Amino acid sequence: MPLLRILGTLSVICVLSLSGAVAQEPTKIRFTLDWKYQGIHSYVFWAQEKGYFKAEGLDVDIDQGTGSAATVTRIASGTYDAGFGDMNAIIQLAGTKPGEQPVMVYMIYNKPPFALIAKSSTNPVFLAARSGAEAAAKELGPKNGVEIEVAWLTPPQEDGQVQAQRIAQAVNEGADAVVISCSDAGKVTGAINDAVGRGLSVMTFDSDAPQSKRFAFYGVDDVKTGKYLPWLAQTVEEPVGDVDGTPRHTSRVIEHELLELVEP
Repeated sequence: MPLLRILGTLSVICVLSLSGAVAQEPTKIRFTLDWKYQGIHSYVFWAQEKGYFKAEGLDVDIDQGTGSAATVTRIASGTYDAGFGDMNAIIQLAGTKPGEQPVMVYMIYNKPPFALIAKSSTNPVFLAARSGAEAAAKELGPKNGVEIEVAWLTPPQEDGQVQAQRIAQAVNEGADAVVISCSDAGKVTGAINDAVGRGLSVMTFDSDAPQSKRFAFYGVDDVKTGKYLPWLAQTVEEPVGDVDGTPRHTSRVIEHELLELVEP
């Protein structure tokens, strides 16, 4: 009977080792990582180097991966017996092809980090975004039974190349998602696509990278805003009365109306 297809890490190997203990020949295990060989995978190679697999009657081949989501399809197809992959991809597969999804037996990241990469760490707008993200994490975490960490990976000054490096850093440090305001779409698009390929969810805000594989953009619709520019050009700074004791001018009133028009 073929081995149960299991997704996980050390606990996976322990489970699979039970079948090898009674076998005359070492049980062959094909194990896929989530990405290229990196320090985060050291525990697997450490166990192999120490001979722990062999002691349990296991012959384990460890291959590089092409993304944590791809790990799930690799195991589901029978190409691999076990691996290190993404729980969200398991849930998605269970919804589209019930019964074909692998079984997850161990969670490596019980405190999923979410990387927030704004344009610069000195801009008050993005400091407010950070405060809002951290407040939301504290509110939504307990409601959903998880502890959410917001990793602030914003460079000190605007630099698209540094942002691309910070995206790669988030991937290597095990982030689940990245939210970024792009200083230079051309410089970060490749890094965004690499992150998505490795199973991360990426969303842009304020400034987009429209040619990237990000799943959503949150910001002003520039096309719709542009349609109102001729109207704005005709406004003048004329008082239109007080609101709660504060003088209001035509341009401020129209600005308020414009925001109402362009916000979803």
